[in-house]
Amino acid sequence: MARVSEAGADCATRRAAGLRAVRAGPCSRTWRLRAGVSGGAGGVGLVVVEPHMKNSERLRIRESELRSVLLPRLMGQAFHVTTKRAYARICRDGSIKSNQDGKLRSEYPQSAVSYFRKRGYVCIFDLRTATAEHVNDALLKFFFLNPFHRANPVFLVLGDAAYEQLIPWSVSIPDEGCRAMVIPYVEAGYPRAVPLALVDSVLVVDVRREVPPWRAKLEAGIKMQRSSQPERSVKA
Repeated sequence: MARVSEAGADCATRRAAGLRAVRAGPCSRTWRLRAGVSGGAGGVGLVVVEPHMKNSERLRIRESELRSVLLPRLMGQAFHVTTKRAYARICRDGSIKSNQDGKLRSEYPQSAVSYFRKRGYVCIFDLRTATAEHVNDALLKFFFLNPFHRANPVFLVLGDAAYEQLIPWSVSIPDEGCRAMVIPYVEAGYPRAVPLALVDSVLVVDVRREVPPWRAKLEAGIKMQRSSQPERSVKA
């Protein structure tokens, strides 16, 4: 039986879905009803719930607005970026875990040789003191505003209590020098699993994909060319 917080679904919805409401515990995590798929006369066959933190926000933007709308929201912050699927697992576990052993799904291959991941640290983007030049250079190396090809990003923003534990990128210089796989000035590591108590807020971003202008013109040209061609008659 699925369990949701009392704020997650109204009484009528819970009764219709056969859900049992439970009061949210001291953790800031709750679960809310997102969708129900009817199972016919027997009732609901599938109930989908999604994680929800009290300080969470959903942002819907176009792909072209990532720098102008999303980036200013993240400047001055330290955060971990993940997918919605991984965010659900983080909520279940109660912490952001390192992927040192490779058991957690990774969306980008270079993560396997990341300086911080190899040492069991959780990778954090630290923009508290990064300049615009540092951030622009980092985005050329790794576009952390929307790093996943087929999934929208979720940003878990750390609170002040987590800052003193962050390990800066500069520790990689005496350790591995220029061989270190690290993003200068913006990447940091947290030396153990990050408990959700240290996450101050969550920003769930829905990115609307856009067709590049050159592709739109090309497709329009092809469509026009096809429409101008006379139809060929087929002889029996």
